[in-house]
Amino acid sequence: VFVALLAPVSGQRSDASGRRKLWLAVYTGLTVACMAALFFIEDDPSYLLPGVILVALGSVFFEIAEVNYNAMLVQVAPKDKLGRISGFGWGMGYFGGLVALTVVLFAFVQPDVGLFGVTSEDGLNIRAVALFAALWFVAFAVPLFLFVPEAPASGEARKGNFFTGYVVLARHLRTMWRTDRRTLGFLVSSAVYRDGLAAIFTFGGVVAAGTFGFSATEVVIFAIGANLTA
Repeated sequence: VFVALLAPVSGQRSDASGRRKLWLAVYTGLTVACMAALFFIEDDPSYLLPGVILVALGSVFFEIAEVNYNAMLVQVAPKDKLGRISGFGWGMGYFGGLVALTVVLFAFVQPDVGLFGVTSEDGLNIRAVALFAALWFVAFAVPLFLFVPEAPASGEARKGNFFTGYVVLARHLRTMWRTDRRTLGFLVSSAVYRDGLAAIFTFGGVVAAGTFGFSATEVVIFAIGANLTA
């Protein structure tokens, strides 16, 4: 609900101002901060609520960041190759996940004493994965900020406060309902589909461990299989 309410208007305003990269950097930084903060969530039920809050906030920040990120596709791909480059980028995301999961499996999760002397005491080997993932995210985000130029402002009026954007959004949706319902239907179905993907990748490991009794190693192997399939 938060993503649905915030993402379209925040994306519209960053397009209008020509500050897409700036807001992508802000939301990427917030996502990374939430990921890194999971290091402090210990293997104890008393940490459940702060852990869930961090995962939820990180998910919202990530989805809003993706609005600006996806909009950059038209800056790096010619029109006749948009689909190919988009699909390649999507696939490389899962490939990166495969590599990262393999690294954490053998560096932190499986060994009795892992990289940097990490052990399973207080769940440290699992908590270390949060820091690794945050650093991995930063490392592969840097090239985008270095090499992709900022897009010019869209020219769309950006008057009033943040809530004025909902008026503009309503006007766009009304126009699409009248003139381009197929695209509107695609956007709605795409949102539902991506929510389903997010749920699978967020809760798949939880269900595997909590319902089916997977060990930490088995959860990571399960995640590797899920990324490979994706």
